[in-house]
Amino acid sequence: MSEPGQALGSPESDLSVAIRVPLLIVGLGVLFLIEDHGGPAVWRTWPTLLVLWGALLAFRRWGRAA
Repeated sequence: MSEPGQALGSPESDLSVAIRVPLLIVGLGVLFLIEDHGGPAVWRTWPTLLVLWGALLAFRRWGRAA
């Protein structure tokens, strides 16, 4: 799904989706790896990650509006 200011099929929207999904999978894998090696449990870190993701989305929209 594209952002309101982007045309469907634009290179920027396609690249954004193509990068986000693999990074999400790799990030989840890293979290589980850290947990396996004695780090914090994933169930304790997901709220922080959710807040960070929301903040990044807000900053991205705020930067686009300026």
